[in-house]
Amino acid sequence: MIKRELKTSDVFKIVNILKKIKFSEIKKELNTDKINNVIATMTKEREEAEKNGTEVVGSMEQELGLEIVLNIVSVVMEHLNDIEQDLYKFVGGLCELSAKQVSELPPADFINTVYDIVNMDGFKDFIKAVGKFYK
Repeated sequence: MIKRELKTSDVFKIVNILKKIKFSEIKKELNTDKINNVIATMTKEREEAEKNGTEVVGSMEQELGLEIVLNIVSVVMEHLNDIEQDLYKFVGGLCELSAKQVSELPPADFINTVYDIVNMDGFKDFIKAVGKFYK
């Protein structure tokens, strides 16, 4: 469904989307101090569970990863409505569809298209470059 490669005009669309989903808040979730605090809390909870004889399921790395992902998803979900039209325009631009046409796609087609965009060649480098605006 993707009809073209990423181009410079897409930078502005992505920056706007990242701004609206509060990318700066997401970066805070990845802050070393915050991660260290989560690790300290998890360590304390695990030590208490061991003292009480409670079984600890999963590794701390898995727990930490899940905690970070859930915090990031929470930030994104809080602002999802704010990016709806911008996302339709961005996807539409890559698929040569109007925002209205994208909004009317069957949900599975839309999600698969977004997945394809995120996995297209150069997308990760594109996001990394755009992320420089947030340092």
